[in-house]
Formats: sequence, C-alpha cells, structure tokens
Amino acid sequence: AGLLRSSDDVHEVRKLLRTNYAQVIVLHSSLCSASARQSAAASAPVVFGVGIHEYTHMLVQHNLIGEDLSLEEADAAFVLAAAPAKESASWNEVAQTRGRALLRHNFLELLVRVALCWHTNAASAVGRERTPSKATSVAEAMECLLNKHIMYPSPPMKNNFKA
Repeated sequence: AGLLRSSDDVHEVRKLLRTNYAQVIVLHSSLCSASARQSAAASAPVVFGVGIHEYTHMLVQHNLIGEDLSLEEADAAFVLAAAPAKESASWNEVAQTRGRALLRHNFLELLVRVALCWHTNAASAVGRERTPSKATSVAEAMECLLNKHIMYPSPPMKNNFKA
C-alpha cells in the first residue's frame, strides 16, 4: 500500500491481485529456484524464491522489456522488492533471503512496481512517435500488465497449465 498514493488504486490493485492470485502464484512457483546461502556453515538453510536470473528470463519470455520498461528499471524494481524488511531479522532463517530472492509477497510487490514503471513511462510517451498507454491509473496499468503479458492465455503461461 505504500507504493500507491491513491486509496482507489490500492483497493483496485488488491482486488486484481486477489482475483488473479492463483495464476500469479503458479507463475511465482514456476520461476522459483533453490540456492544455498553463501555461508561458511554447512548447515545453512536453502533459500527458495525467484532470483534475478529467473526474473530476467520472465521479463524476456513475457515480452515486458521495451520502450515502456528498460532492463535497468526492471532490475531496480527487483532490487527494491527484494530488499529485506526491517523485521526480517526476526523471521525464520529460510525466509531471510538477504535481497537475493523474492518470496511470494515480494513477487506481488514486484509486479506492482513493474506496473508503476510501465504506467509512468507510458504516460510520458506523449509527444513521442508512438501511442501512449491508455491506462489512466496504476490499477489500469496493473490490469493491462496482468491481462496482456502475465496471465493465461499468455503464451508463456500456457506451458504452466498444460494437462
């Protein structure tokens, strides 16, 4: 909720994420990988989440990198979403990713950040040689991101739902 300024956007984005939660979690799970924590202790827990490499693969696979979202902006969104929360020191060790992987809640935040970047960049397209986004709010940009690039029947998601 801290990312969005309008309470209407907060309400609408939450509604969109609730409606599409099952598919978003399938996407998150399909991108997750396990990596050993870089520690001297042999018993260090394995971190399970979406890493930067899997995220970059998703961006390319879902055709999200372009004029409205540069790879640098996408990487910055990942770093911000993966940044450990202040209270994370009190969490279980397996939930302490130290900014290297996205847990489910981080992944949802990342999708909102990508929609924000997309919406901001598309809104500034006025005067350029291309048509600006028709989204008038962050919620509409989020809906566009989910429906056109993320959710089934988007070609990459078809592979997650094969029988």
